Amino acid sequence: MYCTLLRLFLCFYSGLILLKMASEYVQISDALPSLASEVIHRIAELLKVFNARTCQLVLGAGAMQVFPFFIFI
Repeated sequence: MYCTLLRLFLCFYSGLILLKMASEYVQISDALPSLASEVIHRIAELLKVFNARTCQLVLGAGAMQVFPFFIFI
């Protein structure tokens, strides 16, 4: 959990990996400015896929399909 300006945030490992991946893309963009537009498209695609998969797991109960052996009563 992170506390910023008296706000508490619960951060999951997948979110941290997403931030790390986006950071690496930005570093590539800094190192190779000619690829900046391609990097922007890749980051946008990464965010779209992450959002779609997160929504599928949370809202569509896809998490129960991924881990069917956990049964909560």
